[in-house]
Amino acid sequence: MKGLPAAFAALALAASLSAAASGVFQHQQPAAGAPPSAAAQAAPAAAPEAAVRVRLLADRTAAQPGRPLQLAVELRHAPGWHTYWKNPGEAGAPTEFAWSLPSGWRVSGPRWPAPEPRTDQGITSYTVSGRALYPFEAFVPAGAEGQAKLSVHVSWIACREQCVPGEASASLTLPLSASGSASADARAIGQALEASPRPLKDGVSAAAGQGVVLLTAENGLRPQQFIPEQPGLLDETKAQVRDAAGGKARLALWLSPKLKSGPGRISGVLFAEDSEGSRRPFALDVTPAALPPGAQLPKPAPVVQAPPAGGAPGGEASRLTLASAALFAALGGLILNLMPCVFPVLSLKMLGLVRASGERRLLPHGLAFTAGVLLSMAALSALLLALKAMGSEIGWGFQLQNPLVVLLLALLFWAITLNLAGLYEFTFGSRAAGAVASKAPARGVAGSFFTGILAVVVASPCTAPFMGAAVGFALAQPGAVSIIVFLSLGLGMSLPWLLLTLFPGWTRRLPRPGAWMVTLRRVMAVPVGLAALWLLWVLSRQVSLTGLACAAAALLLAGLALLLLGLSQRGRRGARYWSTFPLAAAAALVVAVGAGRFNAASSEAAQGWKAWSPEAVQEALSSGSPVFVDFTAAWCVTCQVNQAAVVNTREARQLFARYGYARLAADWTSRDEKISRELSRYGRSGVPLYLVISRDGRVEVLPELLTPEALAAALKRGAS
Repeated sequence: MKGLPAAFAALALAASLSAAASGVFQHQQPAAGAPPSAAAQAAPAAAPEAAVRVRLLADRTAAQPGRPLQLAVELRHAPGWHTYWKNPGEAGAPTEFAWSLPSGWRVSGPRWPAPEPRTDQGITSYTVSGRALYPFEAFVPAGAEGQAKLSVHVSWIACREQCVPGEASASLTLPLSASGSASADARAIGQALEASPRPLKDGVSAAAGQGVVLLTAENGLRPQQFIPEQPGLLDETKAQVRDAAGGKARLALWLSPKLKSGPGRISGVLFAEDSEGSRRPFALDVTPAALPPGAQLPKPAPVVQAPPAGGAPGGEASRLTLASAALFAALGGLILNLMPCVFPVLSLKMLGLVRASGERRLLPHGLAFTAGVLLSMAALSALLLALKAMGSEIGWGFQLQNPLVVLLLALLFWAITLNLAGLYEFTFGSRAAGAVASKAPARGVAGSFFTGILAVVVASPCTAPFMGAAVGFALAQPGAVSIIVFLSLGLGMSLPWLLLTLFPGWTRRLPRPGAWMVTLRRVMAVPVGLAALWLLWVLSRQVSLTGLACAAAALLLAGLALLLLGLSQRGRRGARYWSTFPLAAAAALVVAVGAGRFNAASSEAAQGWKAWSPEAVQEALSSGSPVFVDFTAAWCVTCQVNQAAVVNTREARQLFARYGYARLAADWTSRDEKISRELSRYGRSGVPLYLVISRDGRVEVLPELLTPEALAAALKRGAS
């Protein structure tokens, strides 16, 4: 077993990081931060806690007389704060800009960024958060000379748990010259212009009548949501409903009952999916025609009143402090030592400690194991936070959402199983590899370090069930605070082993090494083999039946290669040579599975369950049914326990039927951006998550560790 945990742990961790990092290039990135130009001067925001800071940017280092100049006002919101769009909705006030310009200058704009809808306590508003750029176009008079000082005064309403007015001024001094070049902010301004809603000149028609506006797309677009520029145009208590008629996608909007006459013109932002499945904002400005007599209209549905991003005020995440979140994270790490997905790794560590007990030098092993855990936890959490900051919707435990990583881990545990069973001894076939093995043996300090790395790679998906609130708190905080919480998790995970090495006298109760260890080693092959089977089952939820067959064949071929390797180690000449053929075939199958050559498995949901989607929720509410949503994943141990003991029991099925619930399952086994975004709306970064949505759209979030009593009470409340 020499060097086996070290080599495969490094391989698995590298695959995890590379697979997660590749997701960055699959999403449109927001405008990247750019250093301020030398001439920019900004006054700090007046709102408390520096809720909003303002800068004035230009895309050129000099203004050219007679030519337009692209400007932008940057509003940088503190975490958790937001301001309001030009139509603030049912609350708030739009951000306003007042310019002070040299004689002859004029500006047009702004180009507003796409709004973010929020519904809280039944009140819908349209907001802007994060780093937001408002592009303006300045027209420079032809005879301008010298320098030009441009100033803008911005006023806003900023809200988090409370709302406060704020204002700030920013100025910019530019020389007037034809020799200017692109500024440091030119790219950010260009990205803001590209991300702003694009004018939609044709392809979408509108028809109004009977209190409804129907938007019909004729150019391959699939309308998802419309946000009007006119305040009070829509009835915000009724959800916008998507359907199709005559092969064309439609979006139904319910007009406000306060309107005295039909809308003469409709303008705003239409979010729609294009032919490639990308969600984009478009600027829509249409005059609706009369709704044809007898037109089929969808049924209205209440708005699902989910809490805003970051969790509802007063929810779990908001009640946590840094100290309590770190404490819960450490307790979660302690619990991880008892989890099935961690036990095989720690069983291997127990073998190492038993062997080291004769050396009387356990402290270096404990420190090395702890260092491996903390370093890996810091690396994974930093990567997760970086991807979150760049707009990628992923959650903790993301490495097991990639089939390649799952298959590599299954191969790892399969190789460990065969090694523990005595089929072969892991050695390197070259002097260079032998030197590496000698530096990182399984029984040395380096082996303990790499065992800590391996424990984190395998165990991190198990964290979400025990610390959903703590992880949600951490991801809403600055990076340093988040990493402290994650390091607390790693410290709790490694604490028992560190204490064992700090007090080596406790190891006297451990049996001395002897012949019994051969038997123990083979016994340890059982849980490790079960872990390999569990990973194979997780993979079965991510790939097609053909992909699963390829993965199983890869495991069998790898086992054959290791068998031949073992024979060569026992003196069978030529066996090592023949082992390269099944090993190469196994590698080819791994590459095929990892390259996405096989579609995801389309397994049927349990009887009575349907796949979750926002459309499915609205459809169920439109039919008058309350909704129960189960956010789950195959690799989530708590999810499987809750389903077996509570959610899928005969008693639960009777309750669902009695109250007329529509049951929706959101399977997060493989990466799904829609599910990730929905989890974020509830301040969660992992599963399980259970929602009870009443007929009027109210949402109740159930505990992560579910009980039959809690489920029954929530179902009764949701149906009343």
